[in-house]
Amino acid sequence: MQELFRYYFGNIIIRRLGTGLRYLWLRFVRHRNVSYHDLYEGSKSKKATELSHFENDMSNRAWGCAFILILLAIMVIMCDCTFENRKATTQMCFKDFDKHLQDTLINLPVDSFGCYPDLIDLTGHYTLTRKEIGPWCYARKLENLETGKSYWLNYNTPIPIIVTSKEIIFPVEYNIITLGVEQTDKFNVINIAAQ
Repeated sequence: MQELFRYYFGNIIIRRLGTGLRYLWLRFVRHRNVSYHDLYEGSKSKKATELSHFENDMSNRAWGCAFILILLAIMVIMCDCTFENRKATTQMCFKDFDKHLQDTLINLPVDSFGCYPDLIDLTGHYTLTRKEIGPWCYARKLENLETGKSYWLNYNTPIPIIVTSKEIIFPVEYNIITLGVEQTDKFNVINIAAQ
């Protein structure tokens, strides 16, 4: 199975992708009259040698590999640069929060499915949305509707996310609220008042 995948990936996908990119480049940027079929299969003329077919095939593969490398580089750059919970956060214990916040976490409302809310907004200005590509969630976006400022969090940030006028707070571990909050439970705190 691994050999079959390697064959299809190396010979079919990369060649087709590279040929398509080469065709677009030659046809619309360089304004040459070429056909996709000739680029993919090679020239059928009697002048064409085995070496020209090999060069054509290698050029198609090189374009395909370059496209995949550029796409991977863009994905790495976009995924690594802006998530707030990758920045330096401080940790606080539950017992160090003010009494109002402690009471809010202990007495959270439960919906009809037995779930707790994902966002506890004590300011009334924030919304939390999931950013998805198809069925996959890649991030959570916390946005201040009043100022338009947004904070990006990893998709696997433990919930609930608590927003005060000065801080974004979220648990260090999963299911802290479900299992019952204890005085020694730790929370990550991001200071937003200084930003």
